[in-house]
Amino acid sequence: MNFVRLNRKVKRLKLVGTYNSLLRFLMIFRKECINVSDCKYINMKKIMKKILIKVLYIFLLLILVFWIISFCRCELLTLRYKDEFADLYLQTGIISQIDRVKVISYSVNNAQVYYSSKNGSGNLLFFKKQSGEWTLERWETIWSKSGSADGFIWPYMR
Repeated sequence: MNFVRLNRKVKRLKLVGTYNSLLRFLMIFRKECINVSDCKYINMKKIMKKILIKVLYIFLLLILVFWIISFCRCELLTLRYKDEFADLYLQTGIISQIDRVKVISYSVNNAQVYYSSKNGSGNLLFFKKQSGEWTLERWETIWSKSGSADGFIWPYMR
């Protein structure tokens, strides 16, 4: 049905409020303007696109800020407690050499420490403090060059 015919039919029915709403709806989706003043409704699509882009930017910014805060927390914990966990990876009996140590979380009785080893794997070790000494509770291999493990750690580091 033609837009002009629809316009005439709605006017004949004398549905003024519904007519204006229907006209706006058709102008937005068909991108047609009768008067210059009616073209402002077509710009709603552009406005909604701009709003959506701003929301997307804010969402990405929040993710980035959250990642930076977690990474800084990890680095601060590492600077403060790295010496306590420098040689504790030897408790596993499998990890022989390491490239780096990152303290992911630390509390009075528990700690999570990430070790990246030279043989090509990343391991997350869970320690528990018993009688003043850190003992290995369990450990997980997060990633491995051999392909036997492919996990994820937050904050992301490889």
